Amino acid sequence: MYNTVTETINILLVEDDPAAQRLVERILNDKSESTKYNLEIAESLAIAEKSLQKNRFDNILLDLGLPDSSGIDTVRSIRKVNSDTPIIVLSAQADKEISTQAIHEGADYYIVKGSFLREMLTRTIHCSIERRICERRQGQQPNTTYRMDDETHKDVEQQKETIHADKNISTSITSKFELEGILQSLRKDHLAIFDSIPASVWYRDRNGNILRANKCAAESVGIPVKEVIGKNYYDLFKDGADFAREKDAQVIDSGEGLFGQLREFKTSQGQVRWAIVDRIPYRNHNDEIEGVIVFAQDITERKLAEDQLKLAKEELEDITSQLEISIERANLLAQAATVADQAKSEFMANMSHEIRTPMNSIMGFSDILADEDLTEEQHNYIKTIQNSASNLLELINDILDFSKIEAGQLDTEIIKTSLTEILDDVRDSMSVLAGNKDIEFAVNCESEVPAFVLTDPHRLRQCLANLVGNAIKFTEKGHVHVNTSLVETATGHIIRFDVEDTGIGISAEKRDIIFEPFSQADNGTTRKYGGTGLGLSITKKIAGILGGKVVFMSEPGEGSVFSLTIPAGVDVDAEPTCNSNDISETELPRGPENDKARFEGKVLIVDDDTTSRLLLDVVLKRVGLQVENVDSAGKALEIAAAEDFDLILMDLRMPDMSGFEAVDMFKKKEIAVPIIAVTAEVNETIESDCLEAGFDAYLPKPILRKELYDIIAKHLPSSKPAASVS
Repeated sequence: MYNTVTETINILLVEDDPAAQRLVERILNDKSESTKYNLEIAESLAIAEKSLQKNRFDNILLDLGLPDSSGIDTVRSIRKVNSDTPIIVLSAQADKEISTQAIHEGADYYIVKGSFLREMLTRTIHCSIERRICERRQGQQPNTTYRMDDETHKDVEQQKETIHADKNISTSITSKFELEGILQSLRKDHLAIFDSIPASVWYRDRNGNILRANKCAAESVGIPVKEVIGKNYYDLFKDGADFAREKDAQVIDSGEGLFGQLREFKTSQGQVRWAIVDRIPYRNHNDEIEGVIVFAQDITERKLAEDQLKLAKEELEDITSQLEISIERANLLAQAATVADQAKSEFMANMSHEIRTPMNSIMGFSDILADEDLTEEQHNYIKTIQNSASNLLELINDILDFSKIEAGQLDTEIIKTSLTEILDDVRDSMSVLAGNKDIEFAVNCESEVPAFVLTDPHRLRQCLANLVGNAIKFTEKGHVHVNTSLVETATGHIIRFDVEDTGIGISAEKRDIIFEPFSQADNGTTRKYGGTGLGLSITKKIAGILGGKVVFMSEPGEGSVFSLTIPAGVDVDAEPTCNSNDISETELPRGPENDKARFEGKVLIVDDDTTSRLLLDVVLKRVGLQVENVDSAGKALEIAAAEDFDLILMDLRMPDMSGFEAVDMFKKKEIAVPIIAVTAEVNETIESDCLEAGFDAYLPKPILRKELYDIIAKHLPSSKPAASVS
């Protein structure tokens, strides 16, 4: 890609005539794309002097007829203020004496305003600047006033007459002596300027015969200047002859110039070049049109750069277009992925709800039947149903959690968490399983362990439940112990949970795959103990999310120790310590007790699932409560407005409105009664969502009677403590 370099020239125009100001400004703005002219206008000598004192200019264009100064005095005044900047006098008079005096007093050029001002002005500006640079290099003083004796002055006058008579010059220009201080011929100066113009200049008559050409023009055809004079231009450039002849005739006939035409031509070596071509009429001393003057500025490099720039721009636009298409596709894919994730999440939530709802009935009614006076064989049947239901529920939970982890949708909430409560929950939830297998189960906590840590309580509880559940599953006799300790590391304190069992152990060759999804020690283990092989994989990934890890040691036939570590996240010295006595006794009861709590009050059940309503109806009536049930939120609002209830148990998913909408309606109708959310929706935020929406408590399905009675006990009077019920 090429960059176009733009030259900037700062010019001071000292001119009081608005029309002349506009003309100069238009000429400078139209002439070149590669040069930028910054034009400052001063309408009087006083303003010009102030501008020269404040700012630096590359050229001064000076009119001699100003409101506060006129004639040669104007040049003298400017030179007193600034001796270095080139001065080009713009005069309406072709006066030889005045032009000579102006040059003598310090002007660089004297240009007569007229029809050729447009063609000569910018070239003269550039020449004056270049000359000043050369003078500095030669050590000359640019403000030196050359002394002329009478003879020299006479020669100058003769040269000036020659210039004015020469029909090749269409503008009167008077210049001071050139570089070496031996400028004796203004004609030579003009010819030097003419040949130094970096563009081809052709003077040709009405028939195309070349009257004059500069060095650049001759080089374009590979012929010396002297030899090119007299040749026919149209014969030299036959490929473009018709076009050139047509445009030359147009200028000659109209008397008007043609500017800015882009032309392609071939050099004598056959190279293709491009030029910007300007044509103006060529007039003799009687102002008669004798031919054309053609300026051809070679812009091949610029044209190639522009073509490259255009090509690069097109390529960039193509790349941008492709990028936009790619971005659009990526956005569509992202949207599709989001929709797919949402659909997956909704599917998993729906599947969880649809499975947990019948599981609620299976586990609930089997739990009720277990309290009945049955034969031993019937109790065994019930126990089998309960175990199968528990295994199925565990399987569902594992699959849901694994899907969330794989999708990166497993949410965590790091808060200050009571280790005592976590360990107590593990003890309560796992003691029945251990008791049913006649296994000793103990939960211990060393005295230096802080009572509180910063972690996600739900996920920590899940990890411990998975590890303890696995230990109990693979242990037929002996014990399962949970030992909690504080460990100091280089990065801070960590909490370590060692789950120790006397189970079957893990062989050395199987240890590398034990944390892989859907993997167990061997197929025989899967057939004998069941399970998906997801528990340890889920536990390890959750531990990593919490900033910890899971490792293990095992000996086949002797047992295993799985160690879960998490950051303490607190100043352990500032926290109270955990005490094993605060958690539980190490020997725990086996199986549920048959004592039942008794409550007083009237309860409304709101659930569209018939079996769920029936289960709650039976469970609540067994503890002495009055019960009514409806299958929609709308009916619940009607009956609650007409009757007094002490407690409402409400499902979240109902056909007419959700439980969230219903609890909001209860608030608006000012029905003041505790409402418990009972739902098969289980995720990280559902409990907090329910409490924020206005529910007084949250109860997940499948419903455990102890959890139900614990919640009821907080809102209704009871004759026996709920803790005695299981």
